[in-house]
Amino acid sequence: MNNIIRSLHIFCALLLLSHVLRAQQYTPLALQEGRASLTVNAGTSSLIPLGGLKNRNTQTMGYSVIIGEGEKETSWWGVGIEYFSFDGVNTENLKIRRKVPVNGVDREFTLPLNDLPLNLEVAGAFASLTIPLVNLEYLRTDLSVNFGLYRWFGVRGAYSDSLYADTSGVGDLMFITFINAPEIRQQDWSGGATVGLDIEVPLFDMMSLHAGARYKLILGELWPSLALDMENVSGFQMAELRAALKFRF
Repeated sequence: MNNIIRSLHIFCALLLLSHVLRAQQYTPLALQEGRASLTVNAGTSSLIPLGGLKNRNTQTMGYSVIIGEGEKETSWWGVGIEYFSFDGVNTENLKIRRKVPVNGVDREFTLPLNDLPLNLEVAGAFASLTIPLVNLEYLRTDLSVNFGLYRWFGVRGAYSDSLYADTSGVGDLMFITFINAPEIRQQDWSGGATVGLDIEVPLFDMMSLHAGARYKLILGELWPSLALDMENVSGFQMAELRAALKFRF
């Protein structure tokens, strides 16, 4: 949530600067001559895990740069690179359940997995297509579609611990289970796609402010850990809230 609030603050601050920047009018040579212009789009994203990934990790920040070419009123093609790393652990969901007899009656206990290291690091390159939907003088809404190839590294750290539970409600701890799960490391190349809507607000002719909401899917798989009650993750799904600056040359 803090990452989302921080991104919104940055977006609002840049938008307020637009009135100042409009006074510094400069039209890139490509736009003056009516031909396609080169663009550089650099931004940061708040990435919110979805599906099975949200059971392991919490939201994180990502970074991307897109270089493209096109005319102001038409579609834009581009190529880009991006990087992000999910290293925040969702401690609310990472728990195991065990049944043990207490006074001759089977009882189920839910036990937290404290300090379990989990990390998913992703870097990729992609082709980007931007299709205009609404094109006004001071506002443009686009459909954004990306297809890319990603290199990812997944780590589920080793976990060894004896787990106890309060069986009486007055602090009497009872041994429940001992867990010894070795480390799992994975790495692979996977294809992926991103689709969403972007809003572009011109600050002046050579620079504009972008904000977008997207859905991202990378076709990777994280293995299960049965000893930790962790299911596999088939496909890295996430929502992306992106804010960026776009420069035309």
